[in-house]
Amino acid sequence: YIGNTNDDTDLTTYTFAAHSIGTATYNRCVHVAVHGNGGGVLVSSVSVGGVAAEINVNVLNGAATAAIASAFVPSGTTASIVVVFAGGQLGCRIGVWSSIGLPHTSAISASSTADPATATLTATEGGFCIAATSVNSANTLTWTGGVTEHYDATSGENRSGSGASGATTAAGITPSGDYSTASGIGVFATF
Repeated sequence: YIGNTNDDTDLTTYTFAAHSIGTATYNRCVHVAVHGNGGGVLVSSVSVGGVAAEINVNVLNGAATAAIASAFVPSGTTASIVVVFAGGQLGCRIGVWSSIGLPHTSAISASSTADPATATLTATEGGFCIAATSVNSANTLTWTGGVTEHYDATSGENRSGSGASGATTAAGITPSGDYSTASGIGVFATF
């Protein structure tokens, strides 16, 4: 896990300039969790340093959108991360991870509108899982099921985004995010 950044501006395209993406290496993959709120539209595209990312999962529940996208970006320790939505949003938060040695950017993915947001995913020994939630209100998450929380933040407009990750085994993983109030949308991906 590298970090998360929020932008409360009402936009369709969000550019997070010079965002840290970790140590450069020839087989680095950058993973971006996207939290969109207020627009009720999906993510159209994500790019990292000009590299188009594969959208691993992209779901909405009411006005809250959550997505995970991945791209191989071998050079640089910072990059502009650009998120484009299908329509206007009232704000966007991103969480950023990097990994080394993946053979591709594809993932096993799932989503949940339940409370708690939960999914059971197949996984590989030595792999990892990224989990993220978006809620169109102030909220906090309690993460269990093999993932550790990295951020749980409410924007200036009282919209929440939370992200977690954890190592996987061949037995699979069942991450779970328990909302403190109303449910939103949870997305999950194993690599």
